[in-house]
Amino acid sequence: MISQKKEKMEKIKCPQCGLTLIFARHIEAEMKCKRCRKIIRIQKETSEEHAQTELVK
Repeated sequence: MISQKKEKMEKIKCPQCGLTLIFARHIEAEMKCKRCRKIIRIQKETSEEHAQTELVK
């Protein structure tokens, strides 16, 4: 049996208003915040500790 390290899902929030957008281990996406209506670019690799979020103009 292959032993896999349990990776914790990270709570990714909107940098503008702080609303929780998604829980993910790894992601590369653009999302629209339901609260403040801003488009947010999210990038997180499995090896990174925290996700990088930025507002798209």
